[in-house]
Amino acid sequence: MKKLDTFITGQTIRRIFVVFVTILFVYVFDSNVSAVDLKTEWADASEVQGTFTVMLYGCNGSSDVNNLAILKKEGEGKPFGIGPPPFDLAYFGVKIGLEGHDAIAEAIKFLACGVNMDHTLLSKITDSNGTILGFELKPQYNIAKFGTADAFFTRYIDNGDSITVHMIPNLDIEKR
Repeated sequence: MKKLDTFITGQTIRRIFVVFVTILFVYVFDSNVSAVDLKTEWADASEVQGTFTVMLYGCNGSSDVNNLAILKKEGEGKPFGIGPPPFDLAYFGVKIGLEGHDAIAEAIKFLACGVNMDHTLLSKITDSNGTILGFELKPQYNIAKFGTADAFFTRYIDNGDSITVHMIPNLDIEKR
């Protein structure tokens, strides 16, 4: 009986846990079959042209690393909304009617709330045809201090009538 108890509590429990987490992950991230993942890729600041609404997330204190700015061109495309984050987003702000360079400047100013930020990364959010739907500006952190530049990953999902942003914590940074 003792061998059976050891077998059940050790290897079997771990396998059950892995299967459970895998099923949960698939359910949470693929529950909407009609949803389409959007792509992000590096962007140059010169691509940010026109008038933008800037959505600001995070900055819950100087040590907060889960901060994000999204730039959406006004009058075009679908609305963006933040999905349920796995961490506290005490601050959510919106700045309307900013020209491209001013939108970037406002986003950088906001993201600088974290004393640990090394620099920012500008990416364009595109659909499968390469159409730019918006831009994201994320803080990048000192690799020597945090072990990675990214505190979280973003996933943009086109739900048909809106775009949902999921901020997924980078577990490598959580360990530090």
